[in-house]
Amino acid sequence: QNLITEFVEEVQVKSAGYPAEFGGSVGGVINAVTKSGTNEFKGSVFGAMTSGFLALDRERTPTQASSIDAETNLVYSADFGFELGGPIIKDKVWFWVGFGPQLGKLDITRRTKRRTDCRRVDASGNLGECDLTNGQDGQPDRDPDTNFLVFEDVDSSKLASTSLNYSILGKVNFAVKPEHQGQASVIAAPGSAEQQFIYGIPEQIRYDVRGMTLDTAFKWTSKFNDNKT
Repeated sequence: QNLITEFVEEVQVKSAGYPAEFGGSVGGVINAVTKSGTNEFKGSVFGAMTSGFLALDRERTPTQASSIDAETNLVYSADFGFELGGPIIKDKVWFWVGFGPQLGKLDITRRTKRRTDCRRVDASGNLGECDLTNGQDGQPDRDPDTNFLVFEDVDSSKLASTSLNYSILGKVNFAVKPEHQGQASVIAAPGSAEQQFIYGIPEQIRYDVRGMTLDTAFKWTSKFNDNKT
């Protein structure tokens, strides 16, 4: 699961001397502990946004293998939400919930291009202007500096790719006695996206994606024999 950092209480990094439950691990273990409710009500709201006008537009890298080029630029990327925890029954049952949407949009400029055969290299080694009467020799034009094929744009269109994902986390902790405690939690991550298939024909270049990841867990801890077992 991808967790929003505001939902995380602490991150444990274990590099050696693992407890028994991590005995088969090599290298390192990273464990993220999510927040839990306490006897006091407390929470927070949060938000962050990146706007496309703060970022320089990308320069497209022309491709020699396709008649279609695409240039993708950020319009916006944002996430916001809240988290809240507190007691249901003081000293006995506590709750914690977190909710955070994440949304984004990309602008895609899709260009259709074609090779040209209308230019000649002059005596100084520079590629001349397109001349449909005298410049055609049956071979595609190439840039003498890079040896890349020369293309001209035939058509250009603007497309949009959007996404909307949610992070939802709920947790209930309860204590029958200090020695006997339990926890039930659920993490849900529904999401949807409208993507563009850049290299299809215009009528078939959009597709929708929807899905959800759901994790549930129940944990019980009991201590016996003066907390020795």
